[in-house]
Amino acid sequence: MFGFSSLWCFDGILSIPFGDRSYSFYLVGFVEAEGHFHGRILLKSGGFEAGKRIFSVGQADDRLVLESIRSFFFMTSNVQTASSPNYPNGFFVIASGDLWVNFRIVKFFNNYPFLGDKIRSFRKFEADVLMCVRKSKKGS
Repeated sequence: MFGFSSLWCFDGILSIPFGDRSYSFYLVGFVEAEGHFHGRILLKSGGFEAGKRIFSVGQADDRLVLESIRSFFFMTSNVQTASSPNYPNGFFVIASGDLWVNFRIVKFFNNYPFLGDKIRSFRKFEADVLMCVRKSKKGS
């Protein structure tokens, strides 16, 4: 289901195996603070159409934490670097628009739910992802 073989490390201070529930609780808190669930709206002739739902997380100065999230969810996209004078050591972002990665993300956050406002954007994300999964299974 999720990556259990690697270790996560934050500035060399903490090392938690992915299989340890502590990592899952940390991840929920981190995404609550730094993550985003959002959608793209596509303009089609005749009106608007819902686009892809995107999960993204950004972090200043620390690429390693995003690499651990990438590995944990088996994300195929790479951690991107955004240059900014406000972040001399870099600002890093990981994003997923892949349906099956997003489905794993939905399953994870249903097992380890958000306790704050992030739950609202997650529920919209979840509904769209599950609708797309149902549509893709009907088409197969």
